[in-house]
Amino acid sequence: MTCKYNLILGITVVAIHFIFPQAEDSCEKQQPTRFPKHHGKDCPKSSGYITNVSCQIYNLTNLNCTWGIKDIQSCFFFWIKGNMLPCSQYLKNEENKIIGCHMKVMDFEEQPKARLHFFNTECQITKAVKLSDIEMMKPPINITKESQKGKVIMKWSRPPTATTIVNSACFEYELKVLETETNVLFRTLITDKKEHTFHDLDKNKRYSIRIRGRKRVNCGQSKFWGEWSKPLFVGKGKKSFPSWIFPLTFVIVMVFTFVISLFLLKRFAWTFFTAVIPDPSSKLKFWFSSSDLYFQKCADAAQHECVPISEIEIVTSSMDSTQCGQGH
Repeated sequence: MTCKYNLILGITVVAIHFIFPQAEDSCEKQQPTRFPKHHGKDCPKSSGYITNVSCQIYNLTNLNCTWGIKDIQSCFFFWIKGNMLPCSQYLKNEENKIIGCHMKVMDFEEQPKARLHFFNTECQITKAVKLSDIEMMKPPINITKESQKGKVIMKWSRPPTATTIVNSACFEYELKVLETETNVLFRTLITDKKEHTFHDLDKNKRYSIRIRGRKRVNCGQSKFWGEWSKPLFVGKGKKSFPSWIFPLTFVIVMVFTFVISLFLLKRFAWTFFTAVIPDPSSKLKFWFSSSDLYFQKCADAAQHECVPISEIEIVTSSMDSTQCGQGH
């Protein structure tokens, strides 16, 4: 098996191959100067190879490098400003094999070029790269919008960079416009200027506009587009409610209805079981007492009422008055 070095944009990297599995523990003990130098030719077949090397600078001070491996573990060193720095955090796959390295708080300023170094026990390969070619830039800054007479003018400043890029004409920018109501892409465009005017945005619709940048071809085009800026919104559009507002409203109404129903039920039950029969009012008592007196008077009057005599019967007797007197 011959050595293959498929180098994609990278940075000063040193990868040392080991046959044994505990490669990570031994990386700190190894120095690439111990191994003989070759230039990618006539590497011994037993040395193995690294493929698909890719490095990226992001967030101004962070570096990620990844690579593909066969059966040989690799160690990683970063060489900058004459210093050989070991990897601070290894990246591993599900088989616990090292496939990359993450390093942070790095200083890339005033370092336009660097070198890739690949080491194994029998040979080492070197390749030069530009740091600005592998940088993923931060979003453009000072983004503003201005609406006047049916048009929208967007302006911005170049993004901050980890590497030194003096010429501002080395940047190009991509703008993405979305209709927010339907989330449909309205337009994408690329420009080398730091402003753009939209003439055809519907004033009755709402749009979100984001911008990102990278280095242009004439300055050595970046492999990566930079990060997107936060969206800027243009236009009024229809007022829309978040999708979660309706389920939340339904839940609130149901809970409120349940609480009110429970309260009313408790109140009704308490009133039913604790109800007291009220005493008659004073007027009602007076009415009853007055009625009793009236009935009593009527009863007394009925007892003394004179009964008219409708017929008189005269009874005659053969006895005279003298006999009546003797009888008494």
